[in-house]
Amino acid sequence: MKVFITGPSGYVGAEVARLLLAEGHSVVGLARSEARAEGLRKAGIEPVIGELNQLDVLSASAASADAVVHTAFFHTGDYEEATRLDIAAIGAMTDAMAGSGKPFIMSSATGVLGDTGALTVSEEFPLNPHHCIKPPGSRVICERAALFAAAKGVRIMVFRLPPYVWGNGGSFFIPLHIQAARERGKAYYILPGSQKTCGVHVEDLAQLYVLGIKKSSASGVFHTTTGNDYTAKEIAEADIASGSYAQKA
Repeated sequence: MKVFITGPSGYVGAEVARLLLAEGHSVVGLARSEARAEGLRKAGIEPVIGELNQLDVLSASAASADAVVHTAFFHTGDYEEATRLDIAAIGAMTDAMAGSGKPFIMSSATGVLGDTGALTVSEEFPLNPHHCIKPPGSRVICERAALFAAAKGVRIMVFRLPPYVWGNGGSFFIPLHIQAARERGKAYYILPGSQKTCGVHVEDLAQLYVLGIKKSSASGVFHTTTGNDYTAKEIAEADIASGSYAQKA
C-alpha cells in the first residue's frame, strides 16, 4: 500500500511513517525543503517537495496514493488564516480522491470539545458552538470540511488527539511545562488540582492510524486517548524530577 503523509517529519507523522514502513508499506511524505527531503530519504520515505498551500502538489500526491494521512497544520501564528488554509488543503486532497473509497485520516484535537468538567465524553458529545468560533475549538471547521468529503466517495476519519501525546523521548506540551517550571523554579497548577486531562503514547497512536487505514469499515470521528487519569496536580508534581517544584495557583 502506498500512503501519502503530510507532516512526515513531525512527532506523530514520523511515528506513523515508521510503523507503515515496518509493515512493508510504501510511504510518500511532503517536505518543505530539500534538506527535509534528504532526512525523509534516510528514513526510507519518498519525499515530495512542496508546502501545504501548494494545492496542486497535494492533489497529485493524494491521487496517486492508496491512503492519505494528514497530520500537518499551518502554525503561522494566525489561527484564522491557518484554518482557512487547512480547509483548502483538505479540499484539494479529498477532491483528488473522489469516488475512490480510499481512506483519508486527518489529525484534530480534543481541544475542540472545550472544558467538559468532570465528564468523560464520547465522540457523540455535542460541541459548544460558542467555543467553536475561537481557537482551539475553531478547528472543528477543519474537521467538518473533511467529514463533508465523505459525500465525494472518500472514507473519512478524524482523529482527535489528546493534549498529552508522549513517549520515545518526545512530546509537545510536556517539554513546555518542564521548561516553564525550570525558568520559574516552580511548577504551577490551578486549584483544586483534581482537573483531569487525557493522553496517549505515540506508538499506540501510530497503531491507530495504521489500523484506520486497513480497517475498511472505519469512518467518522475518533477520540484517540487511552485514559483520562492525568490530573493538573500530578502533572505539576511530575516536574519535580526535572528539578522544579509544584506550587498552587
